[in-house]
Amino acid sequence: MLTLGLQPCEGTDVVPPGARSHTTLLSGLFVGDIPILIQMKLGIDSSGDVAMKLTVRAEEIVLSELVHTLVSEA
Repeated sequence: MLTLGLQPCEGTDVVPPGARSHTTLLSGLFVGDIPILIQMKLGIDSSGDVAMKLTVRAEEIVLSELVHTLVSEA
């Protein structure tokens, strides 16, 4: 299981009952105390399939790409 050690921001960890989509904001520090921010948009269709769109912001593009890779291969 992948653990990035990020914390939800602005109460976005609470999903309203019956929601078909949700956006969660996450923040934390990567190795070396590098700040990282993530916006994770989730959606579910009528058949129960889930889609995720991940936006990652970090001081270095390499770190953003690394997080995308880690999540996509988890």
